[in-house]
Amino acid sequence: LDELAALPAAPGPKFVFAHIVSPHYPFVLGPDGEAIDDREDTDARGYRDQIRYLNKRLIPILRSIIDESPVPPVILIQGDHGTGGPERKTKILSAYFLPREGREMLYPSISPVNSFRVVLNSVFGAGLDMLPDRALFSYAKTIYEFIEIEDVGACAAGSAP
Repeated sequence: LDELAALPAAPGPKFVFAHIVSPHYPFVLGPDGEAIDDREDTDARGYRDQIRYLNKRLIPILRSIIDESPVPPVILIQGDHGTGGPERKTKILSAYFLPREGREMLYPSISPVNSFRVVLNSVFGAGLDMLPDRALFSYAKTIYEFIEIEDVGACAAGSAP
């Protein structure tokens, strides 16, 4: 997170991929970023506390990147999976900060398979075709036995400015 906060001051164009494992079991951070013993926490409380900490850190970092970048940034924040059964696990948070052209290309049922296609088409004029919004899901015990999930979108959030 400290490295993300330093991005606007770093020279040159950037493509940044940051994989933030939290909020995810095991829950090791409290609401102020303090180390906790996850065995003393419930899943709901541990998840909530990690979200509180991440919001305290990420919202100011994102605001700084948006306000201080010499070129307007493109920001895509995505979760890796939802909770519950197959249909819910494929519904993830997708939040976009895009130029106006990119925002106009978003739609409520967009899935991760098309997220970068929207970015590449809107920012770089890539001309990539959109793919069907679907996902393949498997359980850990039967990792190669896929279930097709067609209703994967509806958790997308567009950007302001």
